[in-house]
Amino acid sequence: MDIDAKGFVELGRALRDAGNKDLNKRLRKGIREAGKPIIAAQRRNVRGLAGAPSEWKTSASRRTRIAINNRSKKRAGIRILTTPARGSEGGPFARYMNRGKWRHPVFGDRERWVTQTVSKGWFDGPAEAADMVVTPKLRRVLAEVVDEIARRTNT
Repeated sequence: MDIDAKGFVELGRALRDAGNKDLNKRLRKGIREAGKPIIAAQRRNVRGLAGAPSEWKTSASRRTRIAINNRSKKRAGIRILTTPARGSEGGPFARYMNRGKWRHPVFGDRERWVTQTVSKGWFDGPAEAADMVVTPKLRRVLAEVVDEIARRTNT
C-alpha cells in the first residue's frame, strides 16, 4: 500500500466525513509512535555535537517533534521538525548545524566573525537511516485505518 500526499488528504477527509474521531486519533498516534525512534536518534545526535553551543543543543533536543497534516493538499504529509533559537545569519540555527557549519561573532564582536564546524547531518541522518524501519510501520498503520474504514462502511 502506497499513499501519496493526495491519498493522505483523502484519508483525512474520509475520517472526518465518517465522524471517526477515534480512527483519526489512532492514525495520528500510530504515526507518532512510528516516528519516535527518529526523534530519539536526532536528540542523541544533537546532544553529541562537538562545537555546538550547549544551550542550543538543549533547545533543539526539546523542540524536535512530529507534525502531521492530513487536511491541506499543499502541505500534506508527515514531517519531523525542530524549531530552536535562530542562527546568527537570520535563518534557523538547526539548518546551519545540519549542514555541518555555523557562523557567529567572536565573543559578540560584530566586526569579527568565524565559521565553526560540527558533525554534518545530525538531523537528516537518523531519518534516512530509519527509513527502512519506519516506512513499513507507517504503511501498516495506514493500512489498518483504511481497512477499519472499509469495514465500518460495509456494515
